[in-house]
Amino acid sequence: MRCDVAQPADLNRALAGIDAAFFLVHGMGSGDGSYTGAEQHTARAVREEAGACGGTRMVLLGGVERG
Repeated sequence: MRCDVAQPADLNRALAGIDAAFFLVHGMGSGDGSYTGAEQHTARAVREEAGACGGTRMVLLGGVERG
């Protein structure tokens, strides 16, 4: 299944009826250098939608932050 994690309708369709979600998405390829904030926003959106769809667990693949 294809899912654009930045699109709420895609998230709802992809996460409907789940028990757990694995967030293996990163924004490092966005090219604008601000991937950290965008990645945090997207991870929160996935977490919230997963919970709304019945998910009780989320596994997050940590990203790398410049600094």
